[in-house]
Amino acid sequence: MTNLKVLELTGNILYESSIAPWAFKPLKALKVLRLDKNRFSVIPAGLPPSIE
Repeated sequence: MTNLKVLELTGNILYESSIAPWAFKPLKALKVLRLDKNRFSVIPAGLPPSIE
């Protein structure tokens, strides 16, 4: 999955505690992360710098 460019997580009722801080670390090619319609109050930690 290291070449994954788009990850769609919309509408999954996710919270900050639902995602481990290291979860996105292997996704070095990730450009788009869709997290709308979840329950985040802050942007998750550990996002790769490739996110646009």
